Amino acid sequence: MEKFFEKKEYISKPSYPQYFLQHNPFYVSQALLEKQDAGDTRSLFLRHVYQKEINRIMAFIGDLASQPGMPRLWILKDDSASPEHSIAVIGGIFRTLLRSESPRFYATYAPLPMLAENPLREVTHLLVDRFQDPIFRRCLYSFIYQELEKVLESNQANEVLPEVDVEDILARMNETRGEVIEEILFPKKEEEEESGVESQESEVESQESGEEEESEVESQESEDTGLKVKETEEEKKQKEIARRLADFIVEVSKKMQFGAQVESAIEVTVRESFSKGLSNLSQYLKYRELIPGLIQLLFYVYKRVVVLVDQLEMWGMFEEAQKGRFIGTLSELEWLAKDKAILIFSSYAETLEEVGETYTAGFIKQTLDLKLANIDVATPLSDEQLTEVLSEFMASDPYRTQKKDNLKRKKLDDLYPFTEDGVKQIIEHEYSDIVNVLDLSGRLLDEGRQAGYPIIDREFVRQMFT
Repeated sequence: MEKFFEKKEYISKPSYPQYFLQHNPFYVSQALLEKQDAGDTRSLFLRHVYQKEINRIMAFIGDLASQPGMPRLWILKDDSASPEHSIAVIGGIFRTLLRSESPRFYATYAPLPMLAENPLREVTHLLVDRFQDPIFRRCLYSFIYQELEKVLESNQANEVLPEVDVEDILARMNETRGEVIEEILFPKKEEEEESGVESQESEVESQESGEEEESEVESQESEDTGLKVKETEEEKKQKEIARRLADFIVEVSKKMQFGAQVESAIEVTVRESFSKGLSNLSQYLKYRELIPGLIQLLFYVYKRVVVLVDQLEMWGMFEEAQKGRFIGTLSELEWLAKDKAILIFSSYAETLEEVGETYTAGFIKQTLDLKLANIDVATPLSDEQLTEVLSEFMASDPYRTQKKDNLKRKKLDDLYPFTEDGVKQIIEHEYSDIVNVLDLSGRLLDEGRQAGYPIIDREFVRQMFT
């Protein structure tokens, strides 16, 4: 059974290997399409173009996440397209990073002007600002679960945590996605609330019913006293379990060397409350100490921490001292994050040259290809134009790029698995509506894979409309 915190590994295995495709290149989220006016062909077309590039870059980042060390990626914006197109794609990449579950990323967006004064400090602020209650809980639940699991697997649970049913706690944590740990650590809070409600109800009932017979009162008091004794014993037992568990978590956290700030936040959390622990963490002073510990805690849930530095076009406005500090402190960030982060820069090629080869040589470069955004879809497109658009989408798939030699050896062209007569049939059915052509092409790829068709020809396209 998959545990609640498990990081799903990014699988680079292609979804459409028979078509030499990693993913369906025509896929656009239905939620995105629904936000657009159904009659706004250009907006819908641009969504396809943007998503094509987002999918391509995200597949690349997914591969980087599986590599050792701290990969550095420089995304070069497309000089041939209007700036808003590159902005839309960079924004889409960041949103996708935030939503990604395979691999799971902890991403933060850091525009260069914000980092001008002290890059390392501001990046730390951005990382902590995102570290809100749900994320804090998810990471701490995962840390506690994994450490309890180690104790259970070592067959030392009775020695390390006497009177604590570790196996039961693990099962309940898995069932509740970790949330039960708060109930275990703070058992009295819930009982006090219930006791307060019962006390108020009892007082109201007493006022309404009047005085009872003395003998009945004495009898009832005797029964209540016996019940309170039992509740007190159970309460003591739960408090002892909570104390032992809290001590264990605090002790283990110190061995993990999270650093004083994260260790303090964990201790406050397990002894007082999650809200106080998170507040304690936010009141940091030494960010060089905080970054390694915070990233280590995040790593219990996330595959990589991603820092996306955008708007590097402002580089020329920096003074030389600022430039040196920027490069130096980001190099320090790499050292502090070790092999748990990915650093992504985004700019035009001109900025890359301004920054200089000395620093940029270690970056892997990926250039956005947004020339399709320049197509005027307000006028009917020719068959040749529509075919070229389909070819561009197919060629954007990273797996197809890797297997280009295989395609050539098998004498397959850029449109494969679409045949010329298949494309003509698509165009004949959808005329010059580029959005419908792309949507239909995506559905045909899905249908072809499921049906086991090696090619998507005229006959197969016709079957879609019969």
